[in-house]
Amino acid sequence: MNSSMKGLTAVITGASAGIGQSIAVALSKEGCRVALLARRENMLEDIKKECSSAGAAEVLTIRCDVSSDEDVHAAVKEVKDKFGQVNILVNNAGVSGGGNMLTAKWEDVDRALMINLRGLMLVTHSFLPLMKDTGRGHIINIGSIAGRQTMGGGSDYCATKHGVVGFSKSLFEDVRELNIKVNVINPGFVRTPMGSSFKNVDLEKFIQPEDIADTVVFLCKFPRTGCPVEIEIRPQFSPYTKS
Repeated sequence: MNSSMKGLTAVITGASAGIGQSIAVALSKEGCRVALLARRENMLEDIKKECSSAGAAEVLTIRCDVSSDEDVHAAVKEVKDKFGQVNILVNNAGVSGGGNMLTAKWEDVDRALMINLRGLMLVTHSFLPLMKDTGRGHIINIGSIAGRQTMGGGSDYCATKHGVVGFSKSLFEDVRELNIKVNVINPGFVRTPMGSSFKNVDLEKFIQPEDIADTVVFLCKFPRTGCPVEIEIRPQFSPYTKS
């Protein structure tokens, strides 16, 4: 469990805040070279400095909307030109859905589908050749507890996260003999801008983004003879409060 990650190349989507930011910093502390992908390019510069201070071997920032084929393919080329390979891919980019299907705007539903599921699959498909060439690799998808249960007012979000779980487990079967691991992490309430929008909850009892980042490091260091394909993380204490 103490295997060194120093010098490995990690790509993190949705790296501009929240879980993605924490993962980027955690992997930087392990000495990885990190490529930070996000739509909000202006926010990446501060995180680049944070990663460099944390010990990253090198840091590359790329403006990338994972729902755009053009952006993703350009990002792959930039990472290949800079680092030559990819060892770790963390698919973290995600958005909330359109809400209650009776009142949801289709453009919000479509956006959730394009980013949460199609975008994750597109990024994976596009970076896999670089990972395959190294002879080993690691893909970690950030899902949600919503991928294991359902909730009113979140049918499109739940659909995307159920899709992430199904995709991750199927992908594992596709690439396991190539020495590529696949994990999906399904957190409950996480204290991020998205998670903090819930009502009647105690934010102090939420999972912290750093908890997810620590789980990513744990998975990356897990012995090569095994693969924890799916991990569910819930708040230790119920965050629900009386309305």
